[in-house]
Amino acid sequence: MAKINFKIFSTILAVSFSLSACGSNVTETLPELETTDSQISTFATDSPTIIDQIKNSTLEQNEWGIAVRSLPNPGQPKKATLLSYIAYDNDKGSYRDELRPTLNMHEMAGSNNLLNIVLQTDSADSGDMKRYYVVNDNDQSKIVSPYTKFKYERNSGDYRVLQAFTRWGFSTYKSQLRLLDINNHGGAFRGIAKDDTSGGVISLPNLARAIQNSAGHVDLLNMDACLMGTMEVIYELKDLADVFIGSEDSTLGTGMLYSKSLPDILAKSNNIEDIGRGIILASDRKGNDFNRRANKKGTVASIFTISSFRTKAVKPLAMELNNLSKLLISKLPTLKSAVKVAFSGTHPLVVDEDDSNGQRDLYEVLGRLNTVINDPAVKAQIAKTKNALSKTIILARIHNQEKYAQGLAINISPESIMDS
Repeated sequence: MAKINFKIFSTILAVSFSLSACGSNVTETLPELETTDSQISTFATDSPTIIDQIKNSTLEQNEWGIAVRSLPNPGQPKKATLLSYIAYDNDKGSYRDELRPTLNMHEMAGSNNLLNIVLQTDSADSGDMKRYYVVNDNDQSKIVSPYTKFKYERNSGDYRVLQAFTRWGFSTYKSQLRLLDINNHGGAFRGIAKDDTSGGVISLPNLARAIQNSAGHVDLLNMDACLMGTMEVIYELKDLADVFIGSEDSTLGTGMLYSKSLPDILAKSNNIEDIGRGIILASDRKGNDFNRRANKKGTVASIFTISSFRTKAVKPLAMELNNLSKLLISKLPTLKSAVKVAFSGTHPLVVDEDDSNGQRDLYEVLGRLNTVINDPAVKAQIAKTKNALSKTIILARIHNQEKYAQGLAINISPESIMDS
């Protein structure tokens, strides 16, 4: 995919907005363990065939589910397949112990006659990468889904590992709609899927490469990670999905917790924008089912900002932002001071109480410029840009502490602007 670079509010703002930021599944040999019918039948699946496949392939049952020789496969295409790349080889999979509740969250839905839920998980232990076919189970004290295990340690921060999973998952579990979820720490234009063991992280260009080389295009791309609801990210990935979901701030601990509602969402509509809206509305931002991690003040934030975006509208928005940038640059002698005042008045988003990321809500940036600058031509271009922005955001739910957030962020550095 060709890289596209352009600058927004550049030169006078000292901000470069570069939109080009920044195997096979082998099972371990496990001891044989007879799995009884009662153990298997405690959970519901989409067909009796799945139960038989799990039973006939079982190696052992343990705290991580049912180890099998090969994952079950319903054989027939379904309405949707959700692939979730759960890259927790970092603090999420070590002392924070977030993999267990994440697995249990997916089991609250489980695969059914409409939906395949397939996971690739990586935690902080050596050689613990697994692939799951998720079955339904409402017992949050245990994991019961069948899994296969990789023989050797893999780097979840390597785009080729994501690429292999996506290619295998969508070719093995065929469906009308393809949903791809990436669950990890996010870093906006810096990338996603940090792997502490291998020291890897997937950059935005490599993330795009992984999807392009494996699936070509997915219907919905969900970033269950902090900071990924930004202009930089969705522009880089705009050609790879019809609907993009991301948060401009934090997704908090165990993430969006939406998959339990996905079967009902899919049953109501075939329209991918409607499905995206449903995911936003179903995201359990209060964490009713799982404990949330407290912040430094000892309290648990109740909700977070999450938005769905119409990717076909991203390019027109980028064009209007470019036009605004060029107009501001052309009026540099008279507007430099006003632009500094506008940017210095924007507010950092609540991301672990840390302002070092430079995230700012794009609506607020445009609103501040419109308030401070009186030039008619600039005001007219700001209006065009805001109109394009409104067509990009399908639905946004806003953090109860984020009164300045409205759905889409841009990465800027007001401190650098003040020094320019």
